[in-house]
Amino acid sequence: MQKCCKPLVLLQEMVEAAGEDERELAAEMAAAFLNENLPEAIFVEDVPLAIAPFQGRILVGVGKLLRIYDLGKKKLLRKCENKDLPHAVHQFYAVIYCSSDSVVQTV
Repeated sequence: MQKCCKPLVLLQEMVEAAGEDERELAAEMAAAFLNENLPEAIFVEDVPLAIAPFQGRILVGVGKLLRIYDLGKKKLLRKCENKDLPHAVHQFYAVIYCSSDSVVQTV
């Protein structure tokens, strides 16, 4: 595979791997990457050890902090933060609760 085509293949795989509800966001992110219309880099206090999509935003574990970021026009915006965690966040797990009325999915 040629070097110039590899990013295109990776971006297409990212869009295809996204879930039904996240496919549109993944396509927007891929288009922004190809157009180099990316948000500015943000600096955090510690190493981000876990990153996951969450309700159209990004859930990030930064050391002992749990944060949610949203995509602004020029950079990622910190929407909320939990500082009361005793240990560093390394992974996120999906949990699905089922009841007779509805299905609620959380990350």
